[in-house]
Amino acid sequence: MLDMIGRVLGQNPELYASIQMQNPRIPRIHEVFLETASELCDSVKRKDEEKFMKIMKDAARHFDDVNRAMGRSDKAIYSLVSELDYLKDSLGKELCLRHIYSGKIHLGIVKSVTPETVILDDNGKVSELKISNIQILSDDDRIKHKMKILGVVSRDFSVILDENVDEKFILELLKNYDENIAEGEIKDIYRGKQIGEGKKSVCFGLELIDSNVKETEEKIGEFFRRIGGRLR
Repeated sequence: MLDMIGRVLGQNPELYASIQMQNPRIPRIHEVFLETASELCDSVKRKDEEKFMKIMKDAARHFDDVNRAMGRSDKAIYSLVSELDYLKDSLGKELCLRHIYSGKIHLGIVKSVTPETVILDDNGKVSELKISNIQILSDDDRIKHKMKILGVVSRDFSVILDENVDEKFILELLKNYDENIAEGEIKDIYRGKQIGEGKKSVCFGLELIDSNVKETEEKIGEFFRRIGGRLR
């Protein structure tokens, strides 16, 4: 409710002045509003619960769409709670958040979360953001943003594999193995005496996001060793 009031107050006051002053029905609406507010105030002062409940029931009948309104508001509340839970579950993880008004994108590790704010740490640069003002970007969008701001570096990995291994399948596994592997291709396949009988040397050309590249290279080496490959 407070957010809706804040949304109205944050918009163009000239627009609302025009709505109030140009609509010929506004004076009557004001009268009814003040009369109803006075009735509510009086019932509260006199502790008249029956009168208060009657006013609410009359308003509900007049509204005529209470159940659907409850459903929509429940959905909105669930969305807000789910977003807060997701942020809490992301403590210590990297997230990408877009400010819904400025459009600025913030990338960093989630350091703390309160019901109102989230704090991101981007290599020592700390940003405190209001949860009501942000949109959580998907993992795909986060990775695309990292590629845009950090760039990529090219690395080749020559690996000796068994002849019957499907290198195209290995490449697909590899591209999904670590999010810092942006793209990949098979650059060359070599067979020869120095490789060994029943073996082949496959050169994988990979594009890596330029962030913790050495760590990514070590993970790739571990991947090849775990599938029985041998780096040349």
